[in-house]
Amino acid sequence: MSQSTQTKRHENEIAPVSPARWRLRFSILSLMLLLAVVGLAISNWQISQKLIEAKEEVAQLRRTHHLLAPADPAKIQVLLQETNLAGEWQWRIALPAGDSYEVACQVGSMPQQGFPSQAQNCVSLPGGEEFLVTVRLQHAGEQKWETTIVGTLIHEMGFAFRRNRSLPIPDEDAWWMQYDRVQFPLAPRGELFKHPNQFGDRVFYFKNKGVFDVEQISFPSDKPVVLFEQRVLDYDEKGNPTEAKNPSDGMMIWLQRSEEEPENDRR
Repeated sequence: MSQSTQTKRHENEIAPVSPARWRLRFSILSLMLLLAVVGLAISNWQISQKLIEAKEEVAQLRRTHHLLAPADPAKIQVLLQETNLAGEWQWRIALPAGDSYEVACQVGSMPQQGFPSQAQNCVSLPGGEEFLVTVRLQHAGEQKWETTIVGTLIHEMGFAFRRNRSLPIPDEDAWWMQYDRVQFPLAPRGELFKHPNQFGDRVFYFKNKGVFDVEQISFPSDKPVVLFEQRVLDYDEKGNPTEAKNPSDGMMIWLQRSEEEPENDRR
């Protein structure tokens, strides 16, 4: 074989790939990369959409079944529960860990401002748990009423009974639960109801405050929380509603830190 033939063969072997072939290879690689990026973006979008839908579904389930949503664990979380029974109030309450709390109830003889110094009825609840709290004011026989506080511990698998306490209430302290008009001499406060309203009737109505919202509410853990307060209002000589003088008729349910450790028994 001649030297010229060998030289040409050597040149063919080491000849670089033409620019057209490089462009073709680069274009296919770019297309594959682009398809991979687009596919990954579509997959991430689909996952994010499913996550959004799942969160909305969970939120809807919580609203439908009146469940507490995860929130700041350092605060008290309260959610009103629907009840159709007269004289019954109910809330879901999540308590911060590290402290003891108590649900308290006072009927009649309430201070005009602030909280009673010592509640008639109260139930201790440990912190770091979620409870279904039920308070009832019901007739318990002749000339007697009764307040009942039930704190039911909530577990993931259901409910576990925790605390329960009942206390009798004199009939005169709950007279406003029985009538929509003032009945003498049952109404015990002599300074009240001296003046009829604009229609000449001796009636009364209530001033209410507390947790009545269907949405979950957060409260600082170091201050008492008024769950329900109902005070009887009187009328002045001009027929305008006015605050009753101390002591005030009505009822208050509140949650506060407890100075004592909760009992270990499950009554």
